Amino acid sequence: MPGNQPSVSGRYQPRCGNGVCALTGDQATSKLQGSLFALLDYVIGGGRQDAQVSLGTRMARLDMVFDLPGGRKLVVEYDGAYWHRGREDQDFRKARRLESWYGSRCIVVRVREYPLEPIRDGSFVTPDVQVPARVDAGTCARLVLLHLIHELPYGFLDNEITDRAVTFLRAASRPLEYGSVLCETCRSVVLHFDLPIADPLLAEESS
Repeated sequence: MPGNQPSVSGRYQPRCGNGVCALTGDQATSKLQGSLFALLDYVIGGGRQDAQVSLGTRMARLDMVFDLPGGRKLVVEYDGAYWHRGREDQDFRKARRLESWYGSRCIVVRVREYPLEPIRDGSFVTPDVQVPARVDAGTCARLVLLHLIHELPYGFLDNEITDRAVTFLRAASRPLEYGSVLCETCRSVVLHFDLPIADPLLAEESS
């Protein structure tokens, strides 16, 4: 039976099934990605990890998909800096294929590990969120939820999910580091909801 495989980042392990660990289809499951999914599913609900969906004659593998009320789908793809460097065109096309197939009922958000930047194609700006390098799962989940609150169209996340997200953000045992919030609008959301953040200047501004 194959053993665990070493990795560049130390955060990757073989995918397991039926009690047997093995690399499947040359894909490796990120431990961070698994923890991120668990936290987002706790807040959003309706989640599926490593989901296979049909796009006509093609199949697409998704890191995470959350089935929302009203038939809406939120797809979250985690782009680690090592594995996704130089893959911007491929990642962009995958997201657009999904949104084209499902229409306005589907939105794809890519979580881009620094130094990867949100993907842009001309004037089209994606709803991608940039997170710090080697971010922990708890911080990553909070940054993604912050971004979803302001980035998704009104009503895409219903009020109950939004309320759970804000409650989750407020309940964290330690405040977000100001430097970890790389999106300017997310910083405005922090102020608007009076969320805990470790920055003296911001704390004075919000008081």
